[in-house]
Amino acid sequence: MANVAILTTFQEFKPGYSLTGIVRDQVRMLTEYNNEVYVFVNEKFNFDKNPFENNPNCHVLPTIPFGHLIDYGDKQPLTPDHEAIANKTTDVLVEKINELGITTVFTHDFIFTGWNKPYAIGIQHIGAKVKKCVWLHWVHSIPSRYSDWWYLSNYGPGHRIVYPNKTDRLQVAEQYRTTIDNIVTIPHIKDLRVMYDFDDATCELIDHFPGLMRNDIVQIYPASSDRFDSKRVSEVIRMLAFIKSMGHSVCLFIANQWATTAKHYANIKEYYDLGKKYGLEPYSDLIFSSTVLDGKYKAGVPAKILTELMMLSNLFIFPTREETFGLVLPEVSLASGALCIVNSSLDMMPEICGLNTLALPFGSYNHAHEPTDQDAYLRELAMITMGRMQQCDSVMLRSHFRKHNNYDSLYAKYYAPIMAESRLYLV
Repeated sequence: MANVAILTTFQEFKPGYSLTGIVRDQVRMLTEYNNEVYVFVNEKFNFDKNPFENNPNCHVLPTIPFGHLIDYGDKQPLTPDHEAIANKTTDVLVEKINELGITTVFTHDFIFTGWNKPYAIGIQHIGAKVKKCVWLHWVHSIPSRYSDWWYLSNYGPGHRIVYPNKTDRLQVAEQYRTTIDNIVTIPHIKDLRVMYDFDDATCELIDHFPGLMRNDIVQIYPASSDRFDSKRVSEVIRMLAFIKSMGHSVCLFIANQWATTAKHYANIKEYYDLGKKYGLEPYSDLIFSSTVLDGKYKAGVPAKILTELMMLSNLFIFPTREETFGLVLPEVSLASGALCIVNSSLDMMPEICGLNTLALPFGSYNHAHEPTDQDAYLRELAMITMGRMQQCDSVMLRSHFRKHNNYDSLYAKYYAPIMAESRLYLV
């Protein structure tokens, strides 16, 4: 796709430093989308702590000049030593950017903090020595003072500022003496796959079924292939279909075990057909794990992968006909904080939950419950479910971040368009 540079002053990747986490996320995202990424670090970088050594599309370059820096104030001239650092910064960046064919440069606080003023001046001196290169300068704090190196026009064409929210764009533009169209908004990446170091196999499933990450409603439902009826898979499918009919995107992933016979496969096909009848697209809205990736999971989804999939969910409808405890219920709740809907007709279910979640009557092995119009009844339950979910701020907030702050969403919505659109500034 493109050769991208990320400029930092890191001498090491400190695990507790938020900026190193931001850079890690950006590298993961950019390389996932086939960009070749060059991370510029301090020339005294400690390679014993290189988090990208196993990423073949990321190259760490110890090129940023080392110096004993100070926190410069407004109109405070550079010391002779720091003038030399500025000049060296110009030279090494011109050489490397031209040599590597870099088309987009992201910097992190290079043109913001007083500590980095020598590097900012070095970038200002580059001018026309680098052509056909877009500069996107991240500012990670609210600029609340005027500084002489903050004049964006001094950096030349092709330079824009990136800020993580829209609210403060005008203030940032004023502080950098530029117009608001030169301040672009890119929210920060917070992706469950990265935060919790998801297994490669889990990431493979998400790549194949992106609805697991991006859809409004996600339910992971573990069920043995010979217990679909007692787990009421049919009812769950129809309720998710009715939720979809309300205008929500849905993804129901049924992690089924022991689908090893022709009878099991025929049974699963009937459930796919049922879902399609009610409006769920097979292998998109409705997925049985045993039928994907050439039957890789026909015996079951490994526990670690299943737990990671559960972390993506925000709803767990559990209308099971019979249970002594229902281990999957606390597992889903603890993994995701999902809204859980249990069967009030199964007396032990509300007890297990400590009376702390929504319980609706589905009928059970010892409580008959047969509505005259089953579909109409399940549609009502679906509406009740969504009403409760939309009142639950914590579930809605977590769903928002899952959907909108994962790196796939941010690359498609922000990074790729902004990188492309910024090139217009070079014409």
